[in-house]
Amino acid sequence: MHLQLGDAYVKNNEYSQAILHYLTSCSNDTSFFVSKQLALCYDKLDKTDTAIYYYYKTLNLQPQDFNSAHRLANIHLKNNNIIPALNVISNYLLYDSNNVKMLALNGYIHYQNKAFVEALKLFEKCLYLNDTSDFTKRYLGYCYFETHNYNKAKTYLEQAYEYDTNSIILCYTLGLACHYALYGHLAIDYLNKTLALTIPSSEFVSRIYQDLAAAQTGIYKHTDALDCYLKALELTPDDTLLVFKIASQYDKFLQDKPMAIKYYQSFMQTRPEDKSSHPTINDAHGLKVSYYDIAQRRIKELKEEIFMQGKNHKNN
Repeated sequence: MHLQLGDAYVKNNEYSQAILHYLTSCSNDTSFFVSKQLALCYDKLDKTDTAIYYYYKTLNLQPQDFNSAHRLANIHLKNNNIIPALNVISNYLLYDSNNVKMLALNGYIHYQNKAFVEALKLFEKCLYLNDTSDFTKRYLGYCYFETHNYNKAKTYLEQAYEYDTNSIILCYTLGLACHYALYGHLAIDYLNKTLALTIPSSEFVSRIYQDLAAAQTGIYKHTDALDCYLKALELTPDDTLLVFKIASQYDKFLQDKPMAIKYYQSFMQTRPEDKSSHPTINDAHGLKVSYYDIAQRRIKELKEEIFMQGKNHKNN
């Protein structure tokens, strides 16, 4: 009788009343069904600790119950308890090793934990098991991106993008994958779409403009790239390395020596006294070189080039 009343209250979303009847029935019935229903009710009431207790009790009675295992793993994940979540999943997979939803959740947790290679293996297994869900394609693309396989990242992120054109992170990562895979025009298209979607911090928009500039540079649109760098600087005027990038754009690609000198000099004015805090880049020999040393050298070289051009002009 109490079981039937509990079920009726659950159907009406009256979980507190349902719990009273299920607990009463527990004195005579310690079955899997009662434990599972109590876990559900406490979960619905956001009484997480008690819900966890009954989910574990349910799984002790029937370890292969997917709904309980999946929900329990998600609760642990929400509470950032990664190890318990992975343990729940591992125990369940002993009984159903090809359950794609559990494999995908396992892959997602590994991805969030930055274990990208392991996450990739799990999502590839999902794909092998004919899982064609948007979730799997999206995170398969993210995993390929994080493991630097940009062509495959592009393939799966494009498929995911067909079903979700409003995700900023998806669109942005797809744009970067296209850029790194040398699909310059597509990169610009997706990064511009990302800009249209965003209302984020100035730093994030600045980062997108800089990535867009890099993509435009890759297909020789140097003036457009410069415009993006200048827009980025307007958004993040304290980004000193961005000043160097603008100087370098004038220097390397636009051959505008006076403007290059102007921005290199502006960059030099930001040089900290502590050399250990100078940003560096690896040279052709793999040695770290300070951006400030590069700027200082280029100022000297550009001034000499301007002087020699003027001298040659007079001689002619």
